[in-house]
Amino acid sequence: MKIGIIGTGVMGSTLVEKLSQAGNQVKVTNTQDFAELSKIAESLGAKAATLEDVVKDVEAIILSIPFSGYKDLPKSLFQDVPEEVVIMDTSNNSPLRDG
Repeated sequence: MKIGIIGTGVMGSTLVEKLSQAGNQVKVTNTQDFAELSKIAESLGAKAATLEDVVKDVEAIILSIPFSGYKDLPKSLFQDVPEEVVIMDTSNNSPLRDG
């Protein structure tokens, strides 16, 4: 399965690693610079992608970002995502991180 994951925190990284190990093609993005993202992606068995590319040509998209990060996502991010693509949200509020 082709999966795009937005976020490489505790939950996102765990999902990237487990889904990659299970034989899925996973691409991932985060807010860090692309060189750092590439290192993280490689260590987890995935490919680094830009925010725009992580939602293209996938069968599932997983959002794993802090709730406060949603305001920074482009409003058009999912505009061209086909209807049959499953979008999952593992985001949550962490009092230590989010207040």
